[in-house]
Amino acid sequence: MKKIILLAFCSIFLTGLSCTSTNESPDAWNGLKSYTGKESLAWYAELERLPRGESFESEALKAMEESELSDEAFNRLCALLKYSAGERSVEALKKYLNCENRVVSACEVIAAVGGEKAESALREALTENNCAQTLMFSLSNFGKSEKNIDAFESIYLSSESPALKESAIMALGSAKNGKKAVEVLCSLYASSKDFKKSLEWAIAKQASNLIKSGNADSAKEALCKLPDGTPCKTSLLAKTKSKRELSEFLESRLLADSSDFPEAARASNNAFNFENSTRLVKKFPSASKRQKLAFISLFCQSGDPKFYPTIEPEILSSDSDIRSEAVFAARFLADKPEQIEKILTLSKSDKPEDSEAAKIAQKVLEENPFPATDEVLKKDSENLGSLQTLIKRGDKSAYLKLEKMFFDNPSDRKIAMLFENSITLGELKEFLKNYKKYDDPKTKAAIAKVAIKTLAKLRSNSAIEQCAEEAVGDSIPPDDKNFALLENKLKIVLPQGKKVWQKEYFKRAVSDDKMKVAKLPEPDLGDGFEPIFDGKTLKGWHISTGNATYEVKDGAIVGTTDPNMRKNSFLLTDRKDYKDFIFTCEFKWIEPGNSGVIFRGKAMDDGTVCGPQCEMDDSPRAWTGGIYNETVKWVYSLSREDHKAAREAVKLDGWNRMTIYCVGDTIRTWINGVPVADLEWNEYPKGGFFGLQIHVGKSGKVAWRNIKVKEIK
Repeated sequence: MKKIILLAFCSIFLTGLSCTSTNESPDAWNGLKSYTGKESLAWYAELERLPRGESFESEALKAMEESELSDEAFNRLCALLKYSAGERSVEALKKYLNCENRVVSACEVIAAVGGEKAESALREALTENNCAQTLMFSLSNFGKSEKNIDAFESIYLSSESPALKESAIMALGSAKNGKKAVEVLCSLYASSKDFKKSLEWAIAKQASNLIKSGNADSAKEALCKLPDGTPCKTSLLAKTKSKRELSEFLESRLLADSSDFPEAARASNNAFNFENSTRLVKKFPSASKRQKLAFISLFCQSGDPKFYPTIEPEILSSDSDIRSEAVFAARFLADKPEQIEKILTLSKSDKPEDSEAAKIAQKVLEENPFPATDEVLKKDSENLGSLQTLIKRGDKSAYLKLEKMFFDNPSDRKIAMLFENSITLGELKEFLKNYKKYDDPKTKAAIAKVAIKTLAKLRSNSAIEQCAEEAVGDSIPPDDKNFALLENKLKIVLPQGKKVWQKEYFKRAVSDDKMKVAKLPEPDLGDGFEPIFDGKTLKGWHISTGNATYEVKDGAIVGTTDPNMRKNSFLLTDRKDYKDFIFTCEFKWIEPGNSGVIFRGKAMDDGTVCGPQCEMDDSPRAWTGGIYNETVKWVYSLSREDHKAAREAVKLDGWNRMTIYCVGDTIRTWINGVPVADLEWNEYPKGGFFGLQIHVGKSGKVAWRNIKVKEIK
């Protein structure tokens, strides 16, 4: 009984599927028949949704047969047909293979069908006409039939058109039957006076394919018929050699300084070691300039220090290119103290003729991996340059030595500057712990200056503030003049110096003295405003990050959080250039949850939204209307005692009006007409988008309506 029910269900299901047939979309097929390239493509979208298969193929071929389709309609229909096409389609499309405006689409359908019949149809249509190039291209990417090769050869030999001859050569170079194609190409190359470069390219391409398929002998035979200097010949021949043969083959090209020398040099990657380079080493002193440069590069690739004595004399070369390359080679090959000592001496040279080599020598000392470099630098560590190089190499003892020198001589600018350039942000916190150990004002000032210089290397104020808070900690007392100096120079506020009336929210609050209380009246919200939400759809908006849902209900945008989402969601305006404006909207909470409105917003590469946000805070903190720098910190909190009116302006159980005035560096906000924030902030002076935030959390459902903006020119 269960089987009968199951079969009945399947029958009903399949009947339902069959009902979704091509015959159910007469408007779409009629749209196809009348399409000339200017009308709506709604018909195409409808046909695209139809099930593929024999039924679709039948209807499509019928439309081609019975209707005079425009070229535009034909080509679009073929784009759909290729997913349903069979041998019937091949037969029907034959007549279009010599139609210049339709041949590309017809070839795509026939190629999608595949098989001998399809290949034969393309080949039969291949004659010397305007469609021959397209047909040859399709055939070259098709099957492996030798008949295809014969057809390409025939076009080449019979055609008077240079363009067709070139296309025939390209087709032979791309043909799937590589062995046969190479035979024909080599024959044409031997007998033809013209198109030599194109034929060489085609032979090299087929040789490359033969090598990849494991037919190196055929590839080698073809390549040897090309003259020396043919692009890719040497590098391809190198791929046909065994490891033992490779070094001998390339060595002969390099020693001969032949026309294919650059290619041989490139193909020599890791082919040489000290044992198989005897002739190269012997030739090196008398080699030409380009040979020497190539040999040095090859020796470097080996990483074998035994090569270095061969190269070392060139550190004194009168040729600046050879000298630079030889010095650079020490990075990979110099492993003995006496070799490193020569590099160290060169790095200290102040002679004009040594300037370039000295820079390279310094990089060698920083990057050479051998222990001999550390040994030489430690012997010379009384020299500040060597000490700094050791620090760059990660030598902790060298850093501690420099730190001691700094504390011993805090007024020595040379040592101080070196230390400022050597200390890292990770080391700054430990360094600042020394501040309280010293009573000397000069030492304290020097320590503070190091902190300022180190932190100032960061690019943004927010990053400086975060790192300074972590590094300074309680090392420098807030009443110390250097504390104020550090804040003023870096233009930041550190927690120790914050004065916050609303103590329970101290950590995130902005210092009371960094915020003025807003007093100006709300702008006129009458004329000049344009809606940016039509009240019916989300046209002009898109979602960025997070899994919150946004929908339109009763003339409002309603955003609902997903309890499982890990990233805040934003509904953003498609426009990204709102700069100076008055923005206003109404909002209310349907379910509790943090939210806000982004303005002048920016998006990072991963979609993360950043920029100013007018806060919507339904918590007891009540900072609605305050300004938060999304992903970073609060810029204007409502934590002062005299922010009480602003904190009490929001209604948690009904609609509220938010207004944002943003012109130049001036940002002001109002909630229900009550002034909330008033600040000057120059971190986001350029235009950006608006965004409606749904915060991560267990719940959160917020509505916005009457969203409009008045741009101020």
